[in-house]
Amino acid sequence: CICLLIAVISLSVYKSTFRLRTVFSGYEQLLGDQKKNAESLSEIHDYSVENLTSHFAAGRLGVVALCVSSVLLVSGLTIATNPSTWDEVDSIFAVLISPAIWLRFLQFAALSAGATGVGVLYYFFGWNAGRRDEEILALARRVSTRLMVSSFISFPILVVGAMLFLPAASLSGILYAFAGLALFLVFLAAQFIYAFARESNARHLNAGVFTLAVSLAVLSVNDQVAIHNATASQAAILAYRYDLATEELKTKLGVTAAALTGEDIYNGRCSACHLFDAKKIGPAYKDVIPKYGGKKDQIMAFVLNPVKRDPAFPPMPNQGLKPAEADSIVTYILKRLGISDHTPAAAPQK
Repeated sequence: CICLLIAVISLSVYKSTFRLRTVFSGYEQLLGDQKKNAESLSEIHDYSVENLTSHFAAGRLGVVALCVSSVLLVSGLTIATNPSTWDEVDSIFAVLISPAIWLRFLQFAALSAGATGVGVLYYFFGWNAGRRDEEILALARRVSTRLMVSSFISFPILVVGAMLFLPAASLSGILYAFAGLALFLVFLAAQFIYAFARESNARHLNAGVFTLAVSLAVLSVNDQVAIHNATASQAAILAYRYDLATEELKTKLGVTAAALTGEDIYNGRCSACHLFDAKKIGPAYKDVIPKYGGKKDQIMAFVLNPVKRDPAFPPMPNQGLKPAEADSIVTYILKRLGISDHTPAAAPQK
């Protein structure tokens, strides 16, 4: 946020000094033509030189700050969608050598180039369609065309490459659907822009701008889906710990309710779908519980907030258990299977 704020301020200064540069140049030319006020002309020249120095300095700082903020933003999104990197990426150096982060940054740069090209085209040929400076129009068309062509060619490749770096925990059918929809919309926007280049019809340009804007929104939702998928298990653990803390607080306040034993819960609810040594509606406990490595808190988090994982079985419905009841059933299952609880003990409260 700080880098982005610096970029906005610097580029605003760059824009202001660009206008002042035009004003100073006009005054210098006017006084020079009149051959009067040599002292004023000298002062205006000095101001013009200082303004020009500030102009380029602000522009360079704005571009650098914008690039840094873009790298940090993309890095945060990439790390958030890949839990395996949460411990590995612990410094700026680790960010700079991560191929997944640089691939996502190239994807971001390609999309930004395409959006800039479409924006330039819309500004000169859509919004300011009455402008008659042919040299500027030709320059705008040439620059925007190069940006859009490079973007529309490289962007699909970079999206597919970035998907390959996502872990299995982040992937889902919805994620693929949003990614495919975004690529389709980008392709459709390219078709509209191509139609505008051939026919110079403003309606095609407006449709291209709208379609590209929708594709940007879809890509944003796609990133949120990936983050949601990647953090599902962590969110479940946090929810479990919150419920457990709530139950402990209620117990201290004297608000308690009779909790069922693990055997009672298994016989009354779990046995309808699960057996210890054989498949039923759901998988056998002996096949799935060992995968958690004896970490009871993770098993309890799943029991309290079930997430579909095995496509061979239907999703497990939420049983509405309280944390104490979830603790009882998990303890009972681990005891029946002869598995020790390897969950680290909680730190003592001060």
